[in-house]
This record gives sequence, structure tokens and C-alpha cells, in this order.
Amino acid sequence: MPPPADAVGGPRLYRATLRNTGGRPVKIRAVEASCGCARPTVSPTTGPPGGHAFVETTIVRPAGSGTVDVAITLHTDSPMRPTLRLAHRVLEKRRVPHLARIGGVLPFQDDVRRGATRDLYVTTVEPSGETGARAVPRPRCDLPYLEIAYVTTSNSDPTEDGSIVRTHRDLLRATEDPPEGTTVGEVSVEDPWNTGRVETTHVILQVRRGERDAVAARASPFRSGASASNAP
Repeated sequence: MPPPADAVGGPRLYRATLRNTGGRPVKIRAVEASCGCARPTVSPTTGPPGGHAFVETTIVRPAGSGTVDVAITLHTDSPMRPTLRLAHRVLEKRRVPHLARIGGVLPFQDDVRRGATRDLYVTTVEPSGETGARAVPRPRCDLPYLEIAYVTTSNSDPTEDGSIVRTHRDLLRATEDPPEGTTVGEVSVEDPWNTGRVETTHVILQVRRGERDAVAARASPFRSGASASNAP
């Protein structure tokens, strides 16, 4: 799994707590960071049995530096755990407002028919208050039998820098019976404030209708090879 992601707007302080579950003291001999943007500190450097040590890492990423994974490696005198590793993911710093991500539960499986739906979520970061830029992203799907309809928008509480996270809920709906088999499509949405910047996700259809159609055929009075007659 990827390390936990944190919003940017640095410096950012990450904290981790280590516990000595052994029966002897453990000394942290050295601490290393995989990136020069990270400054880790440990206190205390020796943890008694049952005791704790606290790792604080300050990470500073300038705007435009992109998303980065930072690894913190601790070297100890423990024969059982001579090295420990902590991981942090720092997201790219972007100017507010901006499109953050697109996601949702998008697989369609088994007996998929017209009217089947899945939720799609688009997240934006915008200024708070009535004077903030307001926009509703419009995602699109490249499969002709799937349409997307806007449902609602929910807001988070304002963050430290005065921005809010808006989650826009859309509905992905089948307008006709999709073809049988496996089909992979793409859902894309353009950043309303940054022309040309696009986020994408995939929709997967794995359609099987054999069982339902077989049941319907068995229930029908008109079967293959049979004919209806009004003869007494």
C-alpha cells in the first residue's frame, strides 16, 4: 500500500510514536531521510522496556516540485529490529482553486442492465466564503452507453489556509444494456481553473447475462422448437 498522503502547504510536521515491546533498552543510533527536504528528530534516543520514543519529521516542498515519497530510516542496537522505516507521501503543492482527484466505485459486474448506476466523486480545493471561485466539474465517459449526471456537492470545514475541500457527487448510469464480456472505459474531468489539466479514472464492465436469460427462457411457454396451437 502507498504511504499516507498529506496535503501540502509546508512546512509540514509528521509525528510517529515507537514503543519498545522487548525486555531490554533499545538505542536509536542514527536517523536517515531519503530526501534533503526532510528533517527528522528522535526523542529520547534510548527507549526502556515498555517505553516510547517519538519521531518528528519536518518536510518542506516548494511549489511545483511534484508529489514525493519520503522514507525515514532508523538504525537501532536491537538484534531483532536493527532498522525501522517510516514513510510519508507529500502531495504536489497547487494554487487554490484546483481539481484534486476523481474516484469512486466504478466496476459493473455480472448481469448489468439498462439503468444500472455507480457513484462517481470529483474533489476540488477552493477558497472558502461567498467570494470564492465556484465551479462544478463535468466528468465525461468514453463509453457511449454510459452517461454521467451531477447529483450534489458537499463541503468540508475550512483548512488552515482558508480553503475548503468540495466533493462533487455524480451518477454514472447505463442508458442501454451494455454488451457482454469485459469492457474497460475511461472517465475524465478537466480542471475548471487550469485548462488542459485532466484527471482520469477507469470504469470496468464484466457483463454476464446467461443465467438470467436462461431462467427467463425456462419460464416462457414458448420455447425453441415448440409452437402454439389453438386446436382443441
